[in-house]
Amino acid sequence: MKAARFRWGIVGVLFLALVAVGLYAWPRYLSPSARLARSRGYDPVKYSSVKSLQMQAVRGEKLTAADIARLEGLACDQNPFIAARALTALQSAAGSDQEKAAQDIARDKLSSDHPLVRLYALSTLAKLRASDTREYAERMLKDPNVDVRKAAERILAKPS
Repeated sequence: MKAARFRWGIVGVLFLALVAVGLYAWPRYLSPSARLARSRGYDPVKYSSVKSLQMQAVRGEKLTAADIARLEGLACDQNPFIAARALTALQSAAGSDQEKAAQDIARDKLSSDHPLVRLYALSTLAKLRASDTREYAERMLKDPNVDVRKAAERILAKPS
């Protein structure tokens, strides 16, 4: 009887260990999102995190202060595509109590080294209807990247 209990105890511990390994490995290695991220050279954990926050924004869910803090970290990522997705997710803060924080993050990214990040930062400011968007758009007319300049022109072409 004791031997049977001991075996079931070992089976239970092994099962829990497998569940724990699966919970750790799924978002990092096994999920379709992680495989896609690795195939494109992205960090799977950051990619999954920013994708989750972006989908939350698309569904119309309000961003919390914790979400904004996570997006701020992701917007500072070395990978410009992760940073651009984070800036896109910040656009859903429009009209919420997190709007000012989102605007501050976008303003900080306007001086990024990568043009894609500058482009998304400017469009995020425009979507958030920041009071200084036109001022930043005028500065971005002198940007070395043509796409950033075109985005600035489009923003300035719209009536205030």
